[in-house]
Amino acid sequence: KKVRTARQEIFRRFWTQFIERSRSKTSLLASRSTTSDHWLSAGIGRSGFGLNVSLTEDRARIECYIRLGKDSDERNKAVFKMLQDRKGEIESAFGGSLDWQDLPKRIGCRICKDMDGGWKLPEPDWPDLQDRMLDQMMRLEAALKGPIQALKL
Repeated sequence: KKVRTARQEIFRRFWTQFIERSRSKTSLLASRSTTSDHWLSAGIGRSGFGLNVSLTEDRARIECYIRLGKDSDERNKAVFKMLQDRKGEIESAFGGSLDWQDLPKRIGCRICKDMDGGWKLPEPDWPDLQDRMLDQMMRLEAALKGPIQALKL
């Protein structure tokens, strides 16, 4: 994909480094290639559930986004509620609190964790942010994979 802006070039470099740093820690991004988008996704083992990392100017987010397909708003909310009913167990497995967003005006729902640091950080500071993002991503995947697999849809 052609890089069109300076910001897209920053994203491309950031995600290239992020994917490379992930190789020794997790297989979550093993099949991913770099992108110039502000986000990168990985599977969590079930269709309709995406494990995403994203950047804004000053924030990084790790999330599980729930979108079970077209015209599935009610199912999205029901599945979100099933997971939210296990909030204590999931947050304990994650090792901290998560932000549970049912996103009433959107088609999906998300369970996420935000952290300081974004694409405007100086490049020498990226490795620390990338390590924090990888740690949170692996912890979120570990905390949610079992409960997501156990869902009766």
